[in-house]
Amino acid sequence: CKRENTVTLPRLWRNDDRSDYEVCPYSGTLSKHNKSTLTNHNGDTFVIEPIEGGHCRISGDVVLQQEGGICDVENDCASGLGCKKVEKFISACQRHCGRLRYAPRMVKACKRNCDHLTCQANDVE
Repeated sequence: CKRENTVTLPRLWRNDDRSDYEVCPYSGTLSKHNKSTLTNHNGDTFVIEPIEGGHCRISGDVVLQQEGGICDVENDCASGLGCKKVEKFISACQRHCGRLRYAPRMVKACKRNCDHLTCQANDVE
């Protein structure tokens, strides 16, 4: 970050999907010992907060999933979205897998990969 290189944080989800979050280059003041609110080059805000053991917690817009994005808990989703298992989206994904010209074991793995929580508008059931 100090050299203004692009730095991307990866997050691996339970189903082995991966989300990448760009945090550098950033604008704002990074503190070694206090909470820092920063903005990446896309204009997304994020907070870096020191925690025990020399680690830090990163939160804010830059690490939130948008509608349809995979999630594990409510805090993974952008404002106004909930983390839910929506059967109609899972069924549609599994139908898509069934139409692929994969070996049967690959179709089975694809369908299994569809069964996860996603960020959805709070009125979707």
